[in-house]
Amino acid sequence: MLALPGCTVFGRAKLVAPSSAPCADLVPTAWKDGVAHTPDPAPAPPAPVVNPTTAPDWRAMYDWALGETKKWAGFGVSEAQRVEDANGRTRDSVQIIGDCERRDAAAIKKATR
Repeated sequence: MLALPGCTVFGRAKLVAPSSAPCADLVPTAWKDGVAHTPDPAPAPPAPVVNPTTAPDWRAMYDWALGETKKWAGFGVSEAQRVEDANGRTRDSVQIIGDCERRDAAAIKKATR
């Protein structure tokens, strides 16, 4: 007697259909491009020149150094946030794929009982 795959001679057929989407396709497409880095800050303007014949302009040097410090601190904070975004996407992607694999395993187990 000839039997086709998915058919049984006696009893009911047990068909196991794959899920509607592969697990990796459940990860948002935009996440696959990754998280862009923060652009580097603009190059620093020249530091104030100290004239050896006069008293240094401490205020100008302070303002220059403070401006550079703020610029680089802002860059660091922004870059750290982007790293957090990327790590969050990684955690979410692992969770999505794990949930999908568990769903598929449960469907296969149920179908093969």
